[in-house]
Amino acid sequence: MSIDESLNDARISLSIMTFIPVHLNTLRPDQIISFDIHVKVDNRHVVYRHRDEKIEGEKIKAMLAKQIKKVFITESDEENYLSYLDAGLGDLAKTDVAVADKANLAKDTLSTHAANIERNLETEKAYNRSTDQLAKVIDFFATENKALKHVLANAGLATDNTEHSSNVASYALGLATLAGIKKPETLLELGIAALVHDLGSTKLGLDPLLPREKMKGDTLKRYLGHTTEGAAVLSGKPFITSRILALVADHEELGEGRGYPEKKNIANLSRSSQILNLCNAFDKYCMVSKQPVFTALDEFIGKNGEFFPTDLLTLLVTVVTAK
Repeated sequence: MSIDESLNDARISLSIMTFIPVHLNTLRPDQIISFDIHVKVDNRHVVYRHRDEKIEGEKIKAMLAKQIKKVFITESDEENYLSYLDAGLGDLAKTDVAVADKANLAKDTLSTHAANIERNLETEKAYNRSTDQLAKVIDFFATENKALKHVLANAGLATDNTEHSSNVASYALGLATLAGIKKPETLLELGIAALVHDLGSTKLGLDPLLPREKMKGDTLKRYLGHTTEGAAVLSGKPFITSRILALVADHEELGEGRGYPEKKNIANLSRSSQILNLCNAFDKYCMVSKQPVFTALDEFIGKNGEFFPTDLLTLLVTVVTAK
């Protein structure tokens, strides 16, 4: 085989690779990686760091400063990355690691799982691996009362369903622990529901940045059906509990029958549902209005406060405005 033929085969092989997004703050600065890291340049994936090399902390900071939030690994490196992430999540329990750094790791772990949620739902093994890592993030939120404050400070505006879902998961887990929810199973189901809550919207091809008041005809019909669609997609998974399905199906219910699809009274929903629905509505408001949480809060409460439990709104205000 000629050199040209070998190069062509390499290009073809690279072109058919499956690339998986991973978020930057899940990478440990100045430590050896066990997988190749790729960046996207002109719609091509280019190797940025090879396995057994270090990725420098300054390089990570520079990429984040340029609003580069994620890099990519190949499907063949997924197991190596997950083992690496398992080891890194041990930092969440360390007392000598800054809370802000741990919050970034927790948030980007949720972001990585949100970006790969459909892959994680393909098999029970993949699902269990993701829930094991999610449990470590939940432990961090449960034991660090400043976790949510730091997450809010660095979350940024969501521009798609993946970023929205990871924001909602972070907010919901932080708010739930501050609201006194301690049971690990309840927190885990809330976290999973937050990550998958808009799966129906993604499946239906809805524009997450389009305000509801501008939707008409078939678009509005699909939007009003996205909660039911999401629950239907998940209902065939034997490892998804009935409580997760209920959280997904009810995540747009609010006030005294002011939401959809069944116009339920939010006061009659579970505490987890109330928290998820508030966090979903708040992040969606920030997302559509293109306002950061700190400037959107008063406006959101002025327009939507009547639809949610007062004590949860008070907690949200306390966290967002904390110095």
